[in-house]
Amino acid sequence: MHYQTPVNITYTVANVIEHDAPLSPASGTGDSGTVYTESFSWTAPVAGTGTVSLWAALNAVNFDGQADSQDKWDTTHLVLSEDTAVTVNAVTEIKSALDVNIYPNPLSDAGLIALTNVENGTYALSVFDEQGKEISQRAIEVTSGSQIISLNTSVWATGIYLVKIANSHNEKVMKVVKR
Repeated sequence: MHYQTPVNITYTVANVIEHDAPLSPASGTGDSGTVYTESFSWTAPVAGTGTVSLWAALNAVNFDGQADSQDKWDTTHLVLSEDTAVTVNAVTEIKSALDVNIYPNPLSDAGLIALTNVENGTYALSVFDEQGKEISQRAIEVTSGSQIISLNTSVWATGIYLVKIANSHNEKVMKVVKR
């Protein structure tokens, strides 16, 4: 993939270019109605960016070295509108039988996670930021059914976080605020 430097900072152009091999059609033989498929990885912009337009152009040539009527081209345009009525997070709050609490909430530089009457075993402790990005993960070994875990939040930015405690068959997700 080749990236062009945008003229206007609000626009970015990405060109997908086939140099060393022709595209194989998904259906058809290259004549009218032929469907080509190309994919690329894309990350949506941050909330509040607004509408995103994706443009594609295809130049299907027959490799005879001539620009003639057997060479076909087409363009398409896709508009992705931001849905401001729905908030989507990678992790949502889940009701659970696990008896887990975090205090204090709001947090400053540290907090405590209290696990009470939970089954012994290994648990995964994960922390997610407001965009759903996992910022921390570690394993917790519970051997007594109850345990207090320290949580260092000194490097967290101010905001809302989701803390997830899970084992192989149960999990709990809690919202915490860092000031």
